[in-house]
Amino acid sequence: MQSVIDADIVLPEIQASKYVMQLLHGLEYLHSRSIAHLDIKPQNLLLMGDFPDCQIKICDFELSRIVGNGEKEVVGTPDYVGKTQ
Repeated sequence: MQSVIDADIVLPEIQASKYVMQLLHGLEYLHSRSIAHLDIKPQNLLLMGDFPDCQIKICDFELSRIVGNGEKEVVGTPDYVGKTQ
Protein backbone atom coordinates (compact mmCIF):
# COMPACT_ATOMS: atom_id res chain seq x y z
CA MET A 1 0.00 0.00 0.00
CA GLN A 2 2.95 2.32 0.63
CA SER A 3 3.85 2.17 -3.08
CA VAL A 4 0.40 3.51 -3.96
CA ILE A 5 0.87 6.41 -1.56
CA ASP A 6 4.39 7.10 -2.85
CA ALA A 7 3.07 7.23 -6.42
CA ASP A 8 0.53 9.92 -5.39
CA ILE A 9 -2.32 7.83 -6.77
CA VAL A 10 -5.66 9.32 -5.78
CA LEU A 11 -8.29 6.65 -5.31
CA PRO A 12 -11.94 7.20 -5.99
CA GLU A 13 -13.90 7.24 -2.73
CA ILE A 14 -15.62 3.93 -3.53
CA GLN A 15 -12.26 2.14 -3.96
CA ALA A 16 -10.76 3.74 -0.85
CA SER A 17 -13.81 2.71 1.17
CA LYS A 18 -13.36 -0.92 0.03
CA TYR A 19 -9.78 -0.92 1.33
CA VAL A 20 -10.85 0.66 4.62
CA MET A 21 -13.59 -1.95 5.03
CA GLN A 22 -11.09 -4.76 4.39
CA LEU A 23 -8.75 -3.29 7.00
CA LEU A 24 -11.57 -2.93 9.53
CA HIS A 25 -12.74 -6.51 8.94
CA GLY A 26 -9.17 -7.71 9.48
CA LEU A 27 -8.86 -5.73 12.71
CA GLU A 28 -12.26 -6.99 13.86
CA TYR A 29 -11.03 -10.57 13.32
CA LEU A 30 -7.83 -9.93 15.29
CA HIS A 31 -9.65 -8.14 18.12
CA SER A 32 -12.23 -10.94 18.38
CA ARG A 33 -9.25 -13.18 19.23
CA SER A 34 -7.81 -10.63 21.70
CA ILE A 35 -4.92 -9.71 19.42
CA ALA A 36 -3.79 -6.10 19.03
CA HIS A 37 -1.53 -5.47 16.01
CA LEU A 38 -0.04 -2.22 17.44
CA ASP A 39 1.70 -1.14 14.22
CA ILE A 40 -0.96 -0.49 11.58
CA LYS A 41 0.56 1.69 8.86
CA PRO A 42 0.66 1.65 5.05
CA GLN A 43 3.91 -0.34 5.01
CA ASN A 44 2.14 -3.18 6.87
CA LEU A 45 -0.69 -3.53 4.35
CA LEU A 46 0.03 -5.82 1.41
CA LEU A 47 -1.71 -5.63 -1.95
CA MET A 48 -2.77 -9.16 -2.90
CA GLY A 49 -2.95 -8.73 -6.65
CA ASP A 50 -2.88 -6.07 -9.32
CA PHE A 51 -3.79 -2.60 -8.11
CA PRO A 52 -6.49 -1.33 -7.85
CA ASP A 53 -8.55 -4.53 -8.21
CA CYS A 54 -7.01 -6.38 -5.30
CA GLN A 55 -7.54 -7.22 -1.69
CA ILE A 56 -5.29 -6.09 1.12
CA LYS A 57 -3.79 -8.14 3.93
CA ILE A 58 -2.35 -7.05 7.25
CA CYS A 59 1.25 -8.15 7.80
CA ASP A 60 4.15 -7.70 10.26
CA PHE A 61 2.87 -8.92 13.61
CA GLU A 62 6.22 -8.37 15.34
CA LEU A 63 4.75 -5.85 17.81
CA SER A 64 1.37 -7.54 18.21
CA ARG A 65 0.19 -8.52 21.67
CA ILE A 66 -2.48 -10.64 23.31
CA VAL A 67 -4.67 -8.18 25.20
CA GLY A 68 -7.16 -8.44 28.00
CA ASN A 69 -4.96 -8.80 31.04
CA GLY A 70 -5.26 -5.11 31.96
CA GLU A 71 -1.65 -4.30 31.14
CA LYS A 72 -1.01 -1.33 28.88
CA GLU A 73 2.10 -0.46 26.96
CA VAL A 74 2.73 1.98 24.16
CA VAL A 75 4.55 0.37 21.25
CA GLY A 76 4.63 0.94 17.51
CA THR A 77 6.14 3.21 14.91
CA PRO A 78 6.39 6.69 16.51
CA ASP A 79 4.75 8.50 13.57
CA TYR A 80 1.73 6.19 13.79
CA VAL A 81 1.28 5.64 17.54
CA GLY A 82 -1.63 7.42 19.20
CA LYS A 83 -0.86 9.91 21.92
CA THR A 84 -1.51 8.86 25.51
CA GLN A 85 -2.58 11.13 28.31
